[in-house]
Parts: sequence; C-alpha cells; structure tokens
Amino acid sequence: MVDRPYSVQEHWSKLPEKSGSDVVQGVPDAFDEEALRLLEQAHPTMGGPDRAPASATKPQVNVSTRTNPAKGVVAGNIRITSEGSASDVHHIIFDFGAVPFPYLEGQSIGVIPPGADGEGRPHAMRLYSIASARDGGRPNTNNMALAVKRINQRDHPERDLYGLASNWLVILK
Repeated sequence: MVDRPYSVQEHWSKLPEKSGSDVVQGVPDAFDEEALRLLEQAHPTMGGPDRAPASATKPQVNVSTRTNPAKGVVAGNIRITSEGSASDVHHIIFDFGAVPFPYLEGQSIGVIPPGADGEGRPHAMRLYSIASARDGGRPNTNNMALAVKRINQRDHPERDLYGLASNWLVILK
C-alpha cells in the first residue's frame, strides 16, 4: 500500500494497491438524469462503477449537463484502422480552450449529437469512456480524447439508434 498519491511525473511499473480510503463516498456518477440512467444500466455489466485512481484526491462530476454542456473544438480526428477493414475506429481529440474540463481516467463523457429524432425530440445521450490520461493527449493543454468505432448500419440494422452518435463523431472535422 502507498502512503501518498503518485504524481503524474513519477514513473512506475505497477499500480498501487487500492484501499478503502480510495473510494469517494457520496459522490453521484452524474447530475444529469439521462446520464445517470445510462450509468445505472452500464454498471452491472462492468462489475460496478470505476473508482478514481489512487493518485486522484477526488473526481469532479456534474461539471457539464445537457442544459449546460461543455463545448470543444475537434483538434484531431485520426482513423486508426486501415481503409477497407471491417472496423472504422477513430481517435478523436477535443480541445476545450480556456473552459475548465477536468476528468480522470475511468470517467465517461456523455455525447449528444445535434438535431432531433423522427418525433422531434433531441437525440439521446450516448456515453463514451475517455481514452486519454487526465492531462490529455498533449500535456499542459485542455484536451481529451475518445476512441470511437463507427457501426456499420448495413451489417447491424438493429443498432441504428446506438450508431447515431458514433457516426456523427467519426465524421467531425
């Protein structure tokens, strides 16, 4: 067991052992009702909610909601699978400029594509696991990355609703 948090500057080959004090009690997973519902559905299949790493004092939640969203600029959108392969996976980097966007490893982000469904309701939120360390893809910048797989709707017509956000994300410029 480690008696102090690891810094991001330290190099270590294995994660510290977790203790009961690593779990932050009473912190909700999400403020937004839609995100909370999605997380409640996801946690049982993942073995429970992720815990903040030992180097974190406390994760920040409730920073952004559907009514007060964070807005970022696409700083990079790189396809990481070859053209013609069965999968279309992209590494997408968002830059939040001067707007604070704190996150830790293991947290997720809710993405809401613009527009409305066939009944005029705003599109549903989709949750994505953040695919970058807490200091982003470039240290000392306010960015965050997602790894997103585009779903081929022709091969999976039953997943049409699930592919909307992913398809929107991978074509962002």
